[in-house]
Amino acid sequence: AAVAASDEAAVAAAAAKKKDEGSALFRKGEFASAAERYGAAIELTPNDHTLWGNRSLSHIKRGAWASAARDAAKATELEPAFVKGWGRLVRARMELGQDDAAREALRTGLRLDVTNKELSKLAKELKTRAGAAAATAPAPGSGSAQRERPESLTQNPEQARIKEDVSAGEYV
Repeated sequence: AAVAASDEAAVAAAAAKKKDEGSALFRKGEFASAAERYGAAIELTPNDHTLWGNRSLSHIKRGAWASAARDAAKATELEPAFVKGWGRLVRARMELGQDDAAREALRTGLRLDVTNKELSKLAKELKTRAGAAAATAPAPGSGSAQRERPESLTQNPEQARIKEDVSAGEYV
């Protein structure tokens, strides 16, 4: 058992070193190399959601959207409360033109943290895209009903709008 613990510690140390190398490369703007280093760390410790999240961000920075989406999905699978992972998944899916899947990921992320600035920004982008698509489509009817907001939600209009949209299934 002592040998196994020693081996585990050595593997964890090697993974941490590769993660640190990846982070240093990321800070230099060497995103492809950073992704490779994070990948090497993932090989050693595949259940570390932060490694998958970091590699996803490296892919985002270099525009590798499919890889970014796969890694963000794995990060959120390993740690469902990883809000940054949900944001990265939303961004990647949006860039891949998968707006419905992006809305689903956004809804999950907002349920975890409705005040998250990145998710709020992505929500606005998705809503704008949906509005642009709707503007080019024929209108199904002429009336538009205004939803009433509960008094408690009007203290912060932006948060209230997002909560209202999520509650109404806007990001379903």
